[in-house]
Amino acid sequence: MFNHWLGCDTSDLSIRSTCNLAYNAAFLAEQRLGLMLSFAGIVATDEAHHPELTFRPLQPALYSHNYLIWKEGQIFSRAAGVVRARLDEIFGTRE
Repeated sequence: MFNHWLGCDTSDLSIRSTCNLAYNAAFLAEQRLGLMLSFAGIVATDEAHHPELTFRPLQPALYSHNYLIWKEGQIFSRAAGVVRARLDEIFGTRE
């Protein structure tokens, strides 16, 4: 799937680690210890937050069908509510 974008076979890559937390991966990329592949908007790349990072969209675009599901009538903690609101801003809301 990534061979076209990378210009080489993925089996030729030397992937030493992966990250589940985008901010950890962003820190490593800023320190020039690796590259980061992520969805747009997960990590801010503006001057105030991560000025050393540059977002470059892959062409042709790849669309991922991810779903966040929770129980109807779920009461969120304040932190979870903030995360949900941010996800709604980035990805939109679908019913």
